[in-house]
Amino acid sequence: MKTILSIIIFFFLLNYFQIDAKDVLKVSEIYDERITSAYGINYDDVKLACQESVNKKTCKKDYILTHTDITESEYTDIFVHPLGELSSIDLKSTYQKVKEEYITLKQFIKNIIHLLK
Repeated sequence: MKTILSIIIFFFLLNYFQIDAKDVLKVSEIYDERITSAYGINYDDVKLACQESVNKKTCKKDYILTHTDITESEYTDIFVHPLGELSSIDLKSTYQKVKEEYITLKQFIKNIIHLLK
């Protein structure tokens, strides 16, 4: 329940500040690029290596674990972040659904206020 509420609040804030889902994905990609370069890995090489992979998350994880000396636990602590988790779900459709519900609710409230006047 808390997770659902958190996601709804997150999408409400995105709508309030007029942030598009593409912006969230771009920030996630920038984070990935910077954190991989901090560990001496070229992010473009990771993308190229995992381009044809069916499971891109597993491919990325395997690539990073192979090319660095970090453990799997350290990988989870460093490379798995909330934006990455959000981008792994169908963000656009979820965002659009929440946005439509928000607009519908907003219109409903306006109609009620109009009827009460």
